[in-house]
Amino acid sequence: MESDNKNLLPSNRKSAVKWNLMLQYAGLAIGMIKGFFIVPIYFNFIDSEDYGYWLATGSLLVWINIVDPGAGSVLQQKVGYAYGTRNLQVLKRLIGSGILIGSLICTIALILSFIFSFFIPDLIGFENYHKEEVLVRAFNIGAIGACFSLITSVIRGVNYGMQKTKGPGIIEIFASLIGITVNITMLYNGYGLYSIAMMLLINGVLTCIGNLIYLQYVTRKHDLSINYSLNKTLPLFKEFTYTFFSRLVNTLAGNLDLIIIARFIGAEFVTIVEITRRPFKIVEGIVYKPAVAMAPAVSHLHGENNKEKLNKLLMKFFHFLTWAYGFIIAGFLLFNKDLITLWVGADKFAGIVLSLFICVGVAMKGYFASLGNINFALGNIKGTSLIIVVQNLLYAAFITIAAIYYSLVGIIVALIPALLFTGGWYHLKSLYEDKVFSREDVTKFVFNVLLVSVVCGIAFHAGKIVQANTWFELIVFAGLFALVFLLIFYLLSKDFRREIGIWYNKINLRFRAV
Repeated sequence: MESDNKNLLPSNRKSAVKWNLMLQYAGLAIGMIKGFFIVPIYFNFIDSEDYGYWLATGSLLVWINIVDPGAGSVLQQKVGYAYGTRNLQVLKRLIGSGILIGSLICTIALILSFIFSFFIPDLIGFENYHKEEVLVRAFNIGAIGACFSLITSVIRGVNYGMQKTKGPGIIEIFASLIGITVNITMLYNGYGLYSIAMMLLINGVLTCIGNLIYLQYVTRKHDLSINYSLNKTLPLFKEFTYTFFSRLVNTLAGNLDLIIIARFIGAEFVTIVEITRRPFKIVEGIVYKPAVAMAPAVSHLHGENNKEKLNKLLMKFFHFLTWAYGFIIAGFLLFNKDLITLWVGADKFAGIVLSLFICVGVAMKGYFASLGNINFALGNIKGTSLIIVVQNLLYAAFITIAAIYYSLVGIIVALIPALLFTGGWYHLKSLYEDKVFSREDVTKFVFNVLLVSVVCGIAFHAGKIVQANTWFELIVFAGLFALVFLLIFYLLSKDFRREIGIWYNKINLRFRAV
């Protein structure tokens, strides 16, 4: 076994996390363009019913991911750990395994997606719809892009594990910008749904090619020869057994609500529910990104066995996570109705009660998924994967019962108990047992959660009174809300005051240096 090899250049975890986070946010900004600013343009060129069926079909498109056993996440964790221990032989083998596995996954996905396209009419239900050929063709185009994205996720995981986050992030941004340009151009030239499908195709192919080229550059820079060995790759499939089933049920259940709504309630309600939750999901992604950005560094730090630094880092992160999710839930409980009304019209808003359950469900899912990412990065691959399986099986059961007995409200609410009964307790318990949390930390954590809950309760009732009639009023009210939120936590939370003090001192020192 070769360890501490000079071929492995020193890594800068802090720089890798910063670049990863910045580029994640840049990607999220581009995602906002795709999911927020371009949507009104869609309604000018694409019929609302067509777009509703595309959203439902897009949910089926996501199911292509079932052939991915979670190789990217597993390899990111293992490469990061091997890079932290500076184990050269294991690193060579993992890189080669990543390329082999990614190629295999893409090939299987291409075959299955072609077969899957024949069953779309039966799954979605096209009894009163007469453009199914266009929809199926658009699906097939988008599916090719989705298949190439599967290779990307594996190769990107290897790059990230080696603390190389800058290059892959830039590649994804440029690919997305090219895809958006093609999308808008095709919309204005009358290609309708094909324009969305082509955006997916271009993004998938370009990111795949870009990440492969970048990986070759990194291995040459480190003077690493890639070890392609099928025999060495096969043992990884034991780990993939857990992640495969977790991704399988997660993918199947991830957009199950839209498919059930389209099938049993109506395609027009798919659009209403999706539009109501889309702005919140975009903003929630801002809060979720740090967990993604930190994962490679957490695995690397864990490999170095620096427990004190690791625990300090994670406790800061958990406090941030609680405050940030509380902030966005309270903000959307106040302003989501006004935002949707100003954006696309009041007729696309699902209602205050549904908006409440949508925001709480999406936020809880992101919050516990963030904790799960940290658990996974620390090496708890089996436990984290199994809890995702149980969570989504419960969700599928709850949402099926809800669709039969409780209609639309029940379908939206079904996610919340499924989360609480699974990830809601497991991830916290696991982190506590790994001594990431102390008893004192748990007390502080519970206090901040309770404080967030109280603020969100107040925001829900205040949202019935506050009304912004223009974009300017919405921005002003949102700014005032932010000030009030910060003031409440500064006065009542000792941890919040401490973190604000740390940030203030850092900024003050930089200004003095200038």
